[in-house]
Amino acid sequence: MPALRRSGCETLTIFADTSGYRDSLMEQRSLGVGRDYSVVPVRSKSGIFHPKLVYLEARESKDRDADAPAEDLFLVGSGNVTYPGHGGNIEVLEVLRPSACPSAFMQGAEFFEALARSEKVQIPDVSAMVATATRMRAVASGKTDDGRVEFIHSLVASGKQQMLDAATRIGGKWHELLVLSPYHHSSARPILELAEALSVSKLVAGVPARPGESSAFPFAVARSHFPDLRLVAPAAGSKPRGLHAKWFEARGDTGALLLTGSFNATVTSFASPDNVECGVLRQLPAPTTSWEEAAEPQYEPGDFPKREDARRPCLFAVLGENNVMEGQLLVTAPAGVWIVCLESSDEVLLREEVEVSGKGQFSIPLTSIDTSRLGTLQVIASKDDIVARGWVQVARVLRLEARNRRLIDAVFRKTTGNETPQDVQLLLDILAQEASRTIQATVTPRSKQAKHADTARFYEVTGAQFAAMKVSEESAGAGRRSLLDAMNAGARGLDLLDALMAALLPRLGRERDKENEGNKPVAPADPFSRRSSGSEATEQETEQERKRVQRRGRQVAQVYEVLHLRLSELNALLVREPGSLVALEKAKLRLLMVWLGTVLVHQVGELKDPDGALAFLSSTWLREVCNIRLDWEDREWLARHVCGVSAAWALSLQSKYGVSLAQVPTQRAPDEVAQAVDPVRELRRRMRTFFGRKFSQDDVASMAQAWLDDPRATALVGEQVQMAVAALRDALARPTERQVVTNAVISGAASQEAELTTYASSLASLVRQISDATQAKSAKVSNVDVRTLNQCPSGRCENPYQVAVKGGGWELESGIRWRLNKFGVYRCRCGQFLVAKDGS
Repeated sequence: MPALRRSGCETLTIFADTSGYRDSLMEQRSLGVGRDYSVVPVRSKSGIFHPKLVYLEARESKDRDADAPAEDLFLVGSGNVTYPGHGGNIEVLEVLRPSACPSAFMQGAEFFEALARSEKVQIPDVSAMVATATRMRAVASGKTDDGRVEFIHSLVASGKQQMLDAATRIGGKWHELLVLSPYHHSSARPILELAEALSVSKLVAGVPARPGESSAFPFAVARSHFPDLRLVAPAAGSKPRGLHAKWFEARGDTGALLLTGSFNATVTSFASPDNVECGVLRQLPAPTTSWEEAAEPQYEPGDFPKREDARRPCLFAVLGENNVMEGQLLVTAPAGVWIVCLESSDEVLLREEVEVSGKGQFSIPLTSIDTSRLGTLQVIASKDDIVARGWVQVARVLRLEARNRRLIDAVFRKTTGNETPQDVQLLLDILAQEASRTIQATVTPRSKQAKHADTARFYEVTGAQFAAMKVSEESAGAGRRSLLDAMNAGARGLDLLDALMAALLPRLGRERDKENEGNKPVAPADPFSRRSSGSEATEQETEQERKRVQRRGRQVAQVYEVLHLRLSELNALLVREPGSLVALEKAKLRLLMVWLGTVLVHQVGELKDPDGALAFLSSTWLREVCNIRLDWEDREWLARHVCGVSAAWALSLQSKYGVSLAQVPTQRAPDEVAQAVDPVRELRRRMRTFFGRKFSQDDVASMAQAWLDDPRATALVGEQVQMAVAALRDALARPTERQVVTNAVISGAASQEAELTTYASSLASLVRQISDATQAKSAKVSNVDVRTLNQCPSGRCENPYQVAVKGGGWELESGIRWRLNKFGVYRCRCGQFLVAKDGS
């Protein structure tokens, strides 16, 4: 199956006999059953279900040469769907194409249609069979051949009878019969009957080529009828392999008639229609020659083994689009109440008493179970001493394209700490691919003229695309929309990445669970650390880990590069397309949330690099997010993320200064280097920018706590959640320059001299000048809210004021003799000093 996946196979359905189906339930490698591919049991009421058929539907490709279009393939062979059957054993495989063998395709379609309605078998889901029959008829329609290749089956007549009928139609004299089979009847009855009916004078027995391997062919019995019995072995090359091929070749004057497929040389398989068998009858111009003379191996009786569990019941279930599980028991089951359990790995998800009909059918609603967050599912039904087990086919997952099915399972393993390197690679690849769709999904290129690689491109924004874009808590990172829902809706680009981040970080940014509020969150274990906790890494293991981290670091860096490029393109569009500001800002915000998830999942969670992650989040990410120009209702859900990242940043600053952030003085500096000189001031500025001047420190601390409770975010602060929240409180509690100046002007410069000097000597001089002016002219100082002020509060003048909104705040415009807007200090024409209240 991995080879089929690498070749681009999207949909895979396996029909297996009930014994093989039950075996798959215990197979550790069956990790994708019901999610990546379907396994449908087939119960044969008289014998066993034994065909070995593969139908490969060709993918339509525009890149292929028109003279050599892709063709469907119909493979009829002897190998089981096992590792030995597809590479380890000597097997026979007929490869049929509709252009060369249209008759065989039509016969194959008839077989699938007859099997789907046959009373000989019980098949709970025949939809794939019917679809294959329809496809086979379509690709073979209008084509003809010479009828020298036939597809046969045993639903009506035995393989032996159909071979004899073909030999009669061909005519001529048959003189030799070659038979190769891993299983034989102890009396060689089917072979001797065929030889007698063909009137052959010679018998050739195929035997294993591997030294020491025994044979089930009854040599003594055969020699009593054919004294000149010859023994041959298939020319298997330099590497001897086990024998499992089936080969019946009648040789005569007109050439040879060859039957290959699933028929063994036993009564049940070859001489009766009890089993369901399939094969290909091919007329050859001459006998085959790929044989070598062989010595007689040890005889060991070997009729086809009868499994004791062949009649044991099994179960098939489908979880449909409406989240209702429909089950079918493949057994003559008594109607009534059964106990049904649903399991995922070692967890029992459901245990209920269910009414089972006389046909063995039942249904259970599973509305409370999110199957997108589970692995493969098995269902067990029991009544008295009858127990049946089977796979659950999850229809909403199986209908996805192959890449998305792998993504669903990769996310499941990632969130449970069982991911493989291939899972991580897939997640990173999809992050890069879908991020690259961002611009294409948001805008339509109008011109690709660009002189340099970093030159912003021109785009034409389409209103219909923007109208469909909506950012809310459900659709942007903190969302409730499941990844499976998004995929089934055909999500691409940011829509898919939103859901992916919500699946990888399901608790990030949500309100805390009140029941577990006192429990300390446990950080996930390193998914690549598979050693026991008490063992030390060897030098070789350490080197392998170092290389793995380096390789993964490069992959994460490539994803960052793609995200950064998309962000740059969106920023360029914001300048060029002002009429589409809201839609572009929403697209930018969603991209930033994807970047946040990537940082937490891969850089923090996998690469264990919280310092590097925080350096990016506190600079680029927080700056871009806080500058998002959207109405508050469109970004309110984002507050928890902003507060959480700010708290982590505050903790790192506190560690740097070694004192409480409330005690760190402000350093005056030009705006362009303000962050470098005074990061605490920059942190406060970004919070004010995001919230809009006034905000509650208690609310901010609560939201930061909720965000940091997520294990990935906890790792960002080294599990020092409370210290991070406290550091954020200290940073927000530190007075701003404006607050210091306001207090000094109101209370008097002398009392605030020491504090003003700590901030900057120029502030003390400024406040002293204001204080001297008020004392000299007996002017008063009023603490006012400039948002509502329309005239001088002194009562001595009727000078009207006008208020303007600038830089996110309010400023008095006309009617003012002197102003220092930065500190909210104004002087009326009458000499009255006005100091703006904090927040206005």
